[in-house]
Amino acid sequence: MDKLPIKVLYVEDETIVLYSLVEILRRRVKEVIPAINGKEGLELYHKHHPDVVITDINMPEMNGLQMARRMKSVDPEIDVYLLSAYPQPDYLLEAIDIGVKGFLKKPLDIDKLFRILEEISEPEILRKRIRLDEKDREAMQSALLDSEIKFQTIFNNLNDAIFVHGITDDNKSSKIIEVNDSAVNLFGYTKDELLTMTPADLDDNTTSVRENDIISTLKKERHFTFNNVFVSKRGKKIPVEISSHILARNGKDYVISIIRDVSERKKYEDELRFHSHVLQNLYDSVVITDLKGTITYVNDAVAKILKHKKEELLGKHIAILSENTHDSLAQDDILKLVLEKGYWNGQVINVTADGEKVLFDSHIWVLKDSNGRPSALVSISHDVTKERKKEEQLRESEEKFRTLAENLPGIVYIYEIEPKTEERKMIYVGPGFEEMVGKDFANKIGNDANQFFDHVHPDDFKTLQEIAENSIKNNEPLNHEYRIQADSGDVIWVRTISRGTYKENGNILWQGVLINVTEQRENEQKIRESERLYRDLFENANDIIWISDNKAILKKINRQFKDILGYTTEDLLSKKIHDIIIEEDKQKSIQYYKEALSGNTVEYEARMLSVDERERTIWINLRPIFDNDKITEIQAVGRDITIQKNIVQQLRESENKYRSLYNSLHDMIMLHGIENDGTLTNFVEVNDEVIHKLGYSRNELYNMTLNDIRVPPSSEYSRNKKHELLQTHSVLFETVLKCKDGSRIPVEIHSRIINVDSKKQVLAIARDISERKKTQELIKQKEEFSTTLFEYNPVETIVVDKQGKIVRFNKALQEARSRPPKIGDVMYKDYANKHEKDMYAVMMKAIKTGEQVVIPDSQYKNDSGVKHWHITIAPFPQGAIITGWDITRQIEAEKQLKDEVEQKELLIREINHRVKNNFAIVSSLLNIQKQNIEDDDIRIIFDEAQNRIESIGLVHKKLYSSSDLAHIDFSDYITALILQLLASFELQKGHIELDLNIKEVTLDISKAIPCGLIINELITNAFKHGFAEGKEGKITVIMHYKDNDEIELIIANDGEPFPKEIDFTNTQTLGLQLVTSLVQQIDGEIELDTSKGTKFSIKFNKNL
Repeated sequence: MDKLPIKVLYVEDETIVLYSLVEILRRRVKEVIPAINGKEGLELYHKHHPDVVITDINMPEMNGLQMARRMKSVDPEIDVYLLSAYPQPDYLLEAIDIGVKGFLKKPLDIDKLFRILEEISEPEILRKRIRLDEKDREAMQSALLDSEIKFQTIFNNLNDAIFVHGITDDNKSSKIIEVNDSAVNLFGYTKDELLTMTPADLDDNTTSVRENDIISTLKKERHFTFNNVFVSKRGKKIPVEISSHILARNGKDYVISIIRDVSERKKYEDELRFHSHVLQNLYDSVVITDLKGTITYVNDAVAKILKHKKEELLGKHIAILSENTHDSLAQDDILKLVLEKGYWNGQVINVTADGEKVLFDSHIWVLKDSNGRPSALVSISHDVTKERKKEEQLRESEEKFRTLAENLPGIVYIYEIEPKTEERKMIYVGPGFEEMVGKDFANKIGNDANQFFDHVHPDDFKTLQEIAENSIKNNEPLNHEYRIQADSGDVIWVRTISRGTYKENGNILWQGVLINVTEQRENEQKIRESERLYRDLFENANDIIWISDNKAILKKINRQFKDILGYTTEDLLSKKIHDIIIEEDKQKSIQYYKEALSGNTVEYEARMLSVDERERTIWINLRPIFDNDKITEIQAVGRDITIQKNIVQQLRESENKYRSLYNSLHDMIMLHGIENDGTLTNFVEVNDEVIHKLGYSRNELYNMTLNDIRVPPSSEYSRNKKHELLQTHSVLFETVLKCKDGSRIPVEIHSRIINVDSKKQVLAIARDISERKKTQELIKQKEEFSTTLFEYNPVETIVVDKQGKIVRFNKALQEARSRPPKIGDVMYKDYANKHEKDMYAVMMKAIKTGEQVVIPDSQYKNDSGVKHWHITIAPFPQGAIITGWDITRQIEAEKQLKDEVEQKELLIREINHRVKNNFAIVSSLLNIQKQNIEDDDIRIIFDEAQNRIESIGLVHKKLYSSSDLAHIDFSDYITALILQLLASFELQKGHIELDLNIKEVTLDISKAIPCGLIINELITNAFKHGFAEGKEGKITVIMHYKDNDEIELIIANDGEPFPKEIDFTNTQTLGLQLVTSLVQQIDGEIELDTSKGTKFSIKFNKNL
């Protein structure tokens, strides 16, 4: 028999088993490659590129599953079979995830293995190798497509609605440019309808949220979360929580908003009661114990089957139910195995209350808490007592002929025919019959052999009958192949080798062997079909196929070659393949052909010219064809990838768009796996916000689960949420996440089970609610403060609703009134004094318009006199707050205070008037004395003293003539003072030009008198020295505020400049000594500038 033309890599860490099986395989397989562990197997896989991999699971360094995953990442089409004595559930799930071909049970069934290998025919290998040729070229395309699908799936499977829209120049939202499926489902509009709207079109305009404020905040903060109310297409109002942020793309700002429906919260009680009822009424018994085996729960089935009362079992050790296990393991041994492996499957014998033994098939597993620690043991057991008894009876009947049947090839059978009635009675049939025809068919036949012949194929029955008659007639053995039809519709080819003999009663006894030759027949048919398939594959393949000689001259091309490139067979035969490759790729193609002629299979990409001279990018696989160990031809398979190369770029752009959107969201988005029991597995995808907020790297998170990064909740809460997620595929809950630096973040997580790449995964969106928690606490504090403020406010306060009905009043009102109001009374109708009847209309107008009403002095008379009340009606959305404050004493006190102030002002004016008059008397006395002095220098001293006195007197004159007795308007004062000095020096206005720039500056008397004297001295100095002997010029006076209360006073003249050699702060003249002293008195600073005349600058603070 020819060897199968395939390569098999066999990986096994038991050396004897490995090389024993390798020797058996080499009898039927062209090439077998042995490996002693997973690491060596992976290295040999990359070196030899096998067609099939058979591997054990548990091996040192690298187990079979890890090795298979690495191989599948390189070649997803590689066939991998796993060897295991008993495949564990975890192995099955991981094997399905990896995509292994199947499991082979230990000890290995050699015949079954050969049947599997024979099914891997040459055409299938060719197709697989063609697919492998695309591997590297399609890797990027596949990755990008997977990524786009993943992110698009996440985008469209987010529980929350998502809007993407632009921003107008006037801080409004422009039209929506992208929405997800959840937005369509939430608001009832089609996607096309939503893309013609702005978010403002959905706003019901009942909240205080203003679009301009939102956009302004977004532009400033780049992120904003707020509440609003949207209206669906059907008019339903939906309260929503909106988390928006700015995304910059191509120089423009876009707004991404995640919109969460917060209209209702989940209710769990009915679901919990339902599932508790189901558990309680299961037919199978359910027992829950603690980790030491103490019973904590039993369902009704336990009490019914074992005839115990529930209360008798609770708190007792599980051993109270069991005699021992089917394999003599004690209950404590079972508990130990369960805790070590996490589960146990087997049979146990339990004892009823009256001593009857009951056999159960039991499945026991460890129940873990939210932290992954074992918390309890759960056992579900099915009563198999009756089934076991039937099995024992059947086993006894089969023992009679087992030894004979197992030592003969094929299936031994014996049946008897009654010639007259043609009734056939089955006496014996061997154990392999059920496996051949199927359990149902075998059971149907039973002892009635006629049932078997009734299922002989109609086309074969007559021939079989004739051959059987000739066999009896000629006393010859019968050796014939025919078909039988099972009830399932399957057709089975069998060969019978038998002989019929007559019994003494005239009946015919047939004894023989029945051999299933279906697989042999099918293999022969497959060989014939393989030859036809190869021809069909060549002509009808979707890829370009050609065969050339060892000089690259074309000998044969397929139909696809002609269709894609447009050439006919006549166009290309006797031409080299390089003739239709563009010039830039020609040398590369020739080089690869040379490499193929050296015996290697090569792949490369080249551009070919079609008949119409268009370039087509072709991925080419060259494979040498041998004849007597010589390469005579080159077989080439090419695939047109022109369109795919364009798609790669489009996919890359699409993937970038979704990844940018995904990573720019301010919510934390996590994608992780989930087991069938609801256990969460490691994260498989997280966005940048998770890394930013929690501080873990992406690789660290990929090795963690949600339970690793959150503060553990109570076990009951965790079970409830897990149950809700499994039942509804969606759950909303609050928890606290742990950051890498030890800090914690309270979050609201919305989890949903979605399908990604045909696998169930959990999409979790976590929103940081730290600010919400702070706000809630602040609101609570404010509510408590407001309640306290309301109750203990000394001002009488009443709260009414929109109809004016009293809903609340404070203690001040209750204690002050002899007749307090009743809740529900209409204010100013049911509860009002006579003078307040007109206030009802005022109150209702304020509630309707939303405008506050203040009555500063509401007066009425009672027995004690006139009363004054300050009343305020302050409306709010649910009604109004009315406050009333008795200000009678305040009004009376203000009137008394006003009278006293008027008396004091009159007195102060009189004092200032008298002071001014006294200064005038002193000035007059100096003037009289001056008349008797002939010395001009002394006269000048008297003049200066007189001017100083008059400058002080002018301050008092301004005070008693002003309405403000505390401050002086310095603009008027300076003007009057300068005119007074001009008169004193007997100067004409025309000689000296005055430039006054005095802003509205007011000073109190403590600053006014020093400033007046400073101005008097500096202007007097200008008249005496700057404009001596009648010289003309200009005096400039500027006074204004610089910063807040700082005042700057500038006095300058363009006359004779102040001598530079004199220090003005240290002179012998009284005037400048007085100026320096007065500047210090007002805590000021003085500077002198003589660059252009003489300029004094003084700065001081008005209030110091």
